[in-house]
Parts: sequence; C-alpha cells; structure tokens
Amino acid sequence: MNGFIARVSGPALASIVLLTSVGTANAGGLRQELINYSNPNYSGEYTFRHCKAITKQPFDLKAPKRKVLIIGDSQACDFYNGIVETGSLNNYQVSLRYIPYSC
Repeated sequence: MNGFIARVSGPALASIVLLTSVGTANAGGLRQELINYSNPNYSGEYTFRHCKAITKQPFDLKAPKRKVLIIGDSQACDFYNGIVETGSLNNYQVSLRYIPYSC
C-alpha cells in the first residue's frame, strides 16, 4: 500500500455496509419476500408445503436408504423445511407424523 493507510471510522464503515446491504436487498426482491413472509396465509402455506407430501408416508422396507420419522406439530414442519432447504437428508426416506397442537 506504499505507506498509505486508509482509516475508516466505525460509524462510517457501518453506514457503508448498511447502504450496500439495503441496495442489494432492494435489487434482490427481499422487500417483497419480507412482505410475503409477514402474511400469515403465505407463511402457513410455506410451513406445511413440504410436510403434506411426507405426512404418513410409508417407508419402502426394501430400499437401502435409512429411515427418519419426524413426529411433532408445526415446529416439526419448520425443522423439516430446514432439512429440505439444506439437502441434509437427501439420502434418507423421511416420513412425518403430524400432531396438531394449538398454541
């Protein structure tokens, strides 16, 4: 750097990061996603979308894949959504036993 040291104060750096993040978020449609996620109907559909497909799904006993049984309420569905989004159990058979619980 040829003896040149750039110094940026903490507040200035925070402002730069914040403005960059806001610009990126607006360009990527994050604002609309946040609006969607704050809608209970949209959020409810998202929560149960993947769960409906595996609820009471029988295991194929002849398949070599390991089997995972998830038991629970909407939090079990949240857990499963995380699994789907990360691909953590792609090599497993997964079934869900949904137990409705009203908070």
